[in-house]
Amino acid sequence: MSDAEVTDAIRTLAAGLTADKKDERTKVKALYHWVVRNIRYVAVSLGNGRLVPHSAQDVLSNLYGDCKDHVALFEALLAAVGIESSPALINSGAAYTFPSIGAHGPITHVITYIPSLDLYLDSTAPFAAFGTLPFADMDKPVVLTALGRLGKTPRTRAADEIMRVNIAMKIQSDGSIEGDSAATMSGVAETSSRARRFNAKNSPEEDVVKDLLFRFNETGSGSIESVDPEALEEAYWVKSKFTLDALSNVPGRGAVAVPVGLAPGAIAAVGSNKPFPRRFTPFVCRSRTIEENYVITFPQNVVLEDIPMGATYSDGAIAYESSYRKDGQTVSVQRKLIFQRDSHVCDPKENDKWQAFYKVIQRDLRAQIFYR
Repeated sequence: MSDAEVTDAIRTLAAGLTADKKDERTKVKALYHWVVRNIRYVAVSLGNGRLVPHSAQDVLSNLYGDCKDHVALFEALLAAVGIESSPALINSGAAYTFPSIGAHGPITHVITYIPSLDLYLDSTAPFAAFGTLPFADMDKPVVLTALGRLGKTPRTRAADEIMRVNIAMKIQSDGSIEGDSAATMSGVAETSSRARRFNAKNSPEEDVVKDLLFRFNETGSGSIESVDPEALEEAYWVKSKFTLDALSNVPGRGAVAVPVGLAPGAIAAVGSNKPFPRRFTPFVCRSRTIEENYVITFPQNVVLEDIPMGATYSDGAIAYESSYRKDGQTVSVQRKLIFQRDSHVCDPKENDKWQAFYKVIQRDLRAQIFYR
């Protein structure tokens, strides 16, 4: 990209940002984080600005620019410390193939490719941790303009896209529930959660909590804390404390399904995603792993009579397993769900598997703990 000229200001900035970095990857990381934090996304489409980037120096001086401008400045910073990169033209929408004839239409975005690290980065994605991409950029063909060839961004993999959640809940004598949760996540789930936490900063916490509880027909109060969503160099976590209004009658004979509270509720969300009766065209899908561990403690004046048997499902692309264990007044629940797809574009026949799995997970999510 001719607009990625290395000026004295760019060379000085790049040298300062990488002065204590010993290897290429850490240098790239430092420069990526700086661009993400300091260059606002602003698109100026006057003249040929819709197709041609501004100079890297102008972007640095203005501290804003669109995707082309981000790439130009990032390329110049990398070049200043001797690291080769290439713009990667891509579609950021629903197009997962390029047309067989030349066309501008499918290409709506540009990101950065580092050949020596075989690494794609999108500095316009403010919540994508280093080494990851937003979902809209993944498993897509790209035009590597500086290399004169095509490439392809990585797809999601269950081994990389992991959410782990631990939830502890104590049912009170009046049926209300005191609980807390702690979640860690990576990949697309992390990017999405960082964005949600950032966007929630300007909303009253009680409104955020109310909306989260409403997802699964729960009411109550609580609080949420997390890593600073913009601190991409920090390992990401989200924690919560909550009080739920009674979900069943205590004391007395009754039953209760496993609540979610302010935990991410990813498995419950999957269980609410009813499949189409039939699909005729390919659809977008992803790979990921979700692990949820619950510890639910009942009051001493309650006798636990029966717990669910658990469930299993496996068809190659989808694997699910849950287990329930009783120990005194405590019920421990473990659920693990794995999606492993070869592509982000699933065949319509995959919908048949989803229908079969949906019945299993719905039954498990409805299962209740009986007490008296």
